[in-house]
This record gives sequence, structure tokens and C-alpha cells, in this order.
Amino acid sequence: MSQNFGESVLNVNDTNTIITFTLNPASQLPTKLIGDNFPTWRVQLFTLLRGLDLLKFLDDSHHAPAATNEASVRTLWYRRDQLLLHANHASMSSSVAPYVSTATSYRDAWTTLERMFASQSRQHVIHLIEKLGRETLGKCPMALSSISQV
Repeated sequence: MSQNFGESVLNVNDTNTIITFTLNPASQLPTKLIGDNFPTWRVQLFTLLRGLDLLKFLDDSHHAPAATNEASVRTLWYRRDQLLLHANHASMSSSVAPYVSTATSYRDAWTTLERMFASQSRQHVIHLIEKLGRETLGKCPMALSSISQV
């Protein structure tokens, strides 16, 4: 298995079929998370993970295999998780990375980021709706009432 700088190779064993692909955060996740762009960064990340069938590492449906499982199964899961964690770090700005630097799994890092930025994103949307409402108040009274129902 060759590895180039900045690339992570993941081997996925799916029903006795080995599927190999390259995860290159620099080219596949071009928008770095800087804090205020969480919704855009999240869409970019989810699209990639969905396409690679790795979204299960985020939705808590793909836990680490129990210690009783075969060592190679546990090792494969751990490698995939750590390579995803690496891709996550590589797609963040240096101002955001310290917040997830102690995460030991990709799920841990994701939970931390979502807790930090999801509420900020909701607040930003509410602020924009309020701002739009104030700007359209004099122009179209019906617009404010329909916006406030959102």
C-alpha cells in the first residue's frame, strides 16, 4: 500500500470485496473550516463521506468492534477512523483545529464541532431572517409576517 504525502489510502472490506480509494483532503475538501462557514464545510464533508459510504462513522451506527472480535476487523475499523480524523484535521483552519486536537476518534471530533458550530449557524440564520424582515418591513408588510412563521 503506497501513501503519498497528504493522502490517506483506505481499504474497505465490504462483503469480501476489497475497495481501495484515496482520500486527499486538500483536493476533495477544498473549503477549510474557519468557524463561520460550518454549514458550507459540513455539506462538502457529508457529500464526500456519503459518496465513499463512510457517513456511518458520523451517525453513530458504526461503532468500534468489540474486543472479542477478530483483531484484523478491529485494526481495519481503527485505521479508517484515524484516517478520517486526519482528513478532518486537514480540512480545518489552524484556529479551529485546537478544539478537536484531543479527540481520539472521528466521531468525537465531529460531535465537538457540531456542538460548537451548529448553534452558531442557527443563530446566524435567525439573525439574517430578522435583518431581512427589518429591511422589508416598510416595503412589504406581508413579507415580515410570513418570514416570522419560519
